[in-house]
Amino acid sequence: MPNSNRGFDVAFSFSAEDAWIGKDMASILRESGLKTYFSKDNQDFTGGFLRKELMDVYKNSSINVMLLSMSYMSKPKDSVVAMERNIIWQRHIGKNEHSTLFVILIDDVAIPEDFELCLAHNIKDIGILKSRDFIINRLIDCFKAQLPVKGYYAHPQGCEIERGKFQPCKFRLSSNFRQDPLERWKSLSDMMVVPINIEVQKELKTYLIPSGAVPPFLSHSTLLKTDTNCLALKLGLSLQFFKNYAKDDLDGVLFYIRRDGMEYPHVYCYEYDRFLCENYGMEHCPTSKSSGPKKRAAD
Repeated sequence: MPNSNRGFDVAFSFSAEDAWIGKDMASILRESGLKTYFSKDNQDFTGGFLRKELMDVYKNSSINVMLLSMSYMSKPKDSVVAMERNIIWQRHIGKNEHSTLFVILIDDVAIPEDFELCLAHNIKDIGILKSRDFIINRLIDCFKAQLPVKGYYAHPQGCEIERGKFQPCKFRLSSNFRQDPLERWKSLSDMMVVPINIEVQKELKTYLIPSGAVPPFLSHSTLLKTDTNCLALKLGLSLQFFKNYAKDDLDGVLFYIRRDGMEYPHVYCYEYDRFLCENYGMEHCPTSKSSGPKKRAAD
């Protein structure tokens, strides 16, 4: 299933002495919609099969973050920290995946020779908030996108309570999506649509939004509202999707999001999810002169 089988977006490796820094970083990233492994908050995750589970965590994450310090380097060879460092080395150095490792120097520790090819930042220079931005930008570059499964839809993690049941529907993209009275196109790049075979209250606008199969930097409202790069990326892709599918009747599922005692109609669409997952890594911006990604042939 999309999203549910995906590894963590970000996994932290750190010594106990530096846990407070990792906890703050993990918390900020979670608030931004990222699936984050931080052992102090996931203590049951590796219960019983520590080595195997840690290998799965650090091998399947989109990004690993090593909080490198003197205390981290001083841990004995039989410690959990040394085990994590070994697993991380095997993936990022042994298999030449340097770009998916983000090293943050916590103190004046020297970068070990076997990690010297990896880009490192000092926490004193970038701080925790800027670290978040750097990690998100690296995530955009390195995210292991899994294409959605046709006919299967899931709400993004943590949104299940406020989002209702799915109703299969057909819809068209609204040609007036830029004149959105709620300005969701401007703030989130959410596109208005017109349901064809399901009636909704006339005064309510229906929006096409990404499902849980789409990377968080294209789907989570906190990231889109606070990171201009994420918003510009989604906006460029959505504009190209409109150009490709403006004349089509599209299949999807309609559901309602409950907020402030009201229910607002929204739509997920397999074609939109797949388009975002396949093309987010390409050069896109609202003013791009290129023709952009092409419409896929029917399955």
